[in-house]
Amino acid sequence: MKPSKYLPLLLIGPLIGVLVFKGLKSEADQPKEVSGKKQAAGASLDAAVPSARQDRTPKRKDTRDDRLRQEEVRQCLSDANSLFRKREIPGALELLNRADEISGPNGEVLNLRGSCYMETRDFEKALPDFEKAVELSKGNPSIRFNVGEVHFVTKRWQEALDVFGKLNEHLPSGNTRLTSLVDFKAMLCMNKLGRVEEMKALAAKYGEQDSSPFYWYASALAAAEANDPQTERKLIFQASQKFPDRGELAPWIDTMNEYRRD
Repeated sequence: MKPSKYLPLLLIGPLIGVLVFKGLKSEADQPKEVSGKKQAAGASLDAAVPSARQDRTPKRKDTRDDRLRQEEVRQCLSDANSLFRKREIPGALELLNRADEISGPNGEVLNLRGSCYMETRDFEKALPDFEKAVELSKGNPSIRFNVGEVHFVTKRWQEALDVFGKLNEHLPSGNTRLTSLVDFKAMLCMNKLGRVEEMKALAAKYGEQDSSPFYWYASALAAAEANDPQTERKLIFQASQKFPDRGELAPWIDTMNEYRRD
């Protein structure tokens, strides 16, 4: 997967209202297509460009000059977001760096800049931006998702599990698409850490009748690890039939791809 985009994810849109952590676009009819169309890493997630709901960014005094600076920051953010969605990352970064110089600590600027770094797989720059954005935007779980995604794609399994294992406590109730994806990522981390019983207990929450692809992808992964490629292909194909919306499957495909990436 290209990092589950921020479900920029991850990003983090359809997943939590801001997480698109995107399309994570790919072919899902065969395991080899689990590689899908390459996407940049990251929030998730388009999930990387949410509007921080409880932004604790320090506010400037409301003078005329400050209002002009704030307007310039808003314009930089708007233009950078447009460039980000077009994958014109250098231009977006230039605008975001300018916004950062003007505004100082700003959760939205840092989150979007971190998502840009995810797109270029510059994870060591993305992580501190996301972590600062979390502190400034306590009420925004999509940014927490982005932090977990950085750890996931860099194979820091325990750190990723620390984030994903608690993230569902902060998500809107009833958002089964995102909660199941977060559980799937947590399950993969548990598998890498050898926490088999916890992994099995988490997997047991989902079955064939659930409204998410969890069962099919978890089963496909189990088949792959049991060296049963025929069953794996069958399950991936069944998932593509049950969930024909490629955008819905994309985060799952990206997650599998990233998990298997050397």
